[in-house]
This record gives sequence, C-alpha cells and structure tokens, in this order.
Amino acid sequence: MSEILGKQCPSCGIKFVMELEKCPICNVYLESISGTEVYDQNGYTLDGFDKNGYDLEGYDRHGFDREGYNRAGYSKAGFDKRDFNKQGIHRYTGRKFNFQNIDKDGYDDKGFDEAGYNRSGYDRFGRDREGFDREGYDKKGFDGNGIHRNGTKYGYNGFDKDGYDREGYDNYGCNREGKKRDAKSI
Repeated sequence: MSEILGKQCPSCGIKFVMELEKCPICNVYLESISGTEVYDQNGYTLDGFDKNGYDLEGYDRHGFDREGYNRAGYSKAGFDKRDFNKQGIHRYTGRKFNFQNIDKDGYDDKGFDEAGYNRSGYDRFGRDREGFDREGYDKKGFDGNGIHRNGTKYGYNGFDKDGYDREGYDNYGCNREGKKRDAKSI
C-alpha cells in the first residue's frame, strides 16, 4: 500500500496537507488519503508543482516555462524570444542581425540602440544621455558645474549656462524674476 500523502475533507472533497486537522471551509475532521496528488493552500504539491506541472516561478520539471523557454531565456531549439542563439546568430537570417538589422543586444548595424546611443553611451553626435560630449561639455560649451570651455562662467556670447549675462539679464532683456531691464541702464 502506498504511503499516506495528505488528508481529504469528507464533506467538500478538498484535499489538504497532513498538518491540518479540520477542513478550514467545512470545519469537519479530515480523512487520510493516499495514492493521489495532494495540494497545499497555495495549490502546490509536496514537490512544489501546481496542477499544470509548473513550480512557483513558472517552470516545469525540465526547467522550461509555459512558453517553452528555460531559465536562461532559450527555447529547446536554442533560441531566445527574439530568435537569436547564444552566439548571437539570428535563427532565420543566419547572421548577426535580424530582418530589421538589429543584433542580439538591441543595437543596429551602425552600432546604435533604439534610443540612438552606442555601446559607450553616446549618440550619433557624440553626446551622452545627459547631453554632454566626451570632454564633459554640453552643446553650448558648458560643463556640469556651469563653467564654459573658455574657463569662465560665461560663454563666447556673454551669457552663462542658464542664458543670463553678467548683469543677470537674458537676451530679451529680462532678469531671472522676469522684469525688464530699465531703459536708463542700457
């Protein structure tokens, strides 16, 4: 005779693990059962698999998820969800790039990703995601601290990083509070 696997409620027929004495639904004493699959309160067997044969993380006994991919992200045929193998060769094109000229890591044939940045983090114009070039200056020539390439706080046009001159006015004649420059001071 097989070993006792769990208990079953004689009233509602639900199966439980051995630790329970009474059915939490019917409040009647449970009977011992054997030879069938017994599920805990979360719906998993003693081995840790649900009624469909998948564990808590969603993988079957062979290590594949419901879509047929293993924990590393590859199918039984050896391709990931974007149809690249471990070496980076596309399943249908037989080369490093898919039909859209995108490689395994998401870079196009010119070396830029979907957002327009290369593997080093720079765009086609040599600027990083914050807008600074390799030397650390933005488009206007200022670094992150507001110092211009020329070593001063003001650029070649006489304005600082925020667009204000030495007197605190922008190119429209307004100061930081939005007030116009006096006609006498011009």
